[in-house]
Amino acid sequence: MEIFPNPVNNKININFEKETKVYSIQVFDFSGRILQNKGFSNLRDTKVQIDLSDLPYGIYPGYVLPFGKL
Repeated sequence: MEIFPNPVNNKININFEKETKVYSIQVFDFSGRILQNKGFSNLRDTKVQIDLSDLPYGIYPGYVLPFGKL
C-alpha cells in the first residue's frame, strides 16, 4: 500500500497493490475522536482519494482497516 502526499494538501491518495474487498479508512484526532470514516466495498480500482480539506491544519493519525478487522 502506498499513501501520499506527505504532508497532505487537501486530498490524500491511497494506492493498493491489488483489487481489494472492503476497507475502512479512518482519520482521528489525538483525543481518539473519529474525524473521517470512509468505507469502500468491492473496489475495482486500486486507487482511492479522500478529501481532507475540511480538517484544520495539523497532524492526524489514521488507519486503513481490512473488512472485519479492528
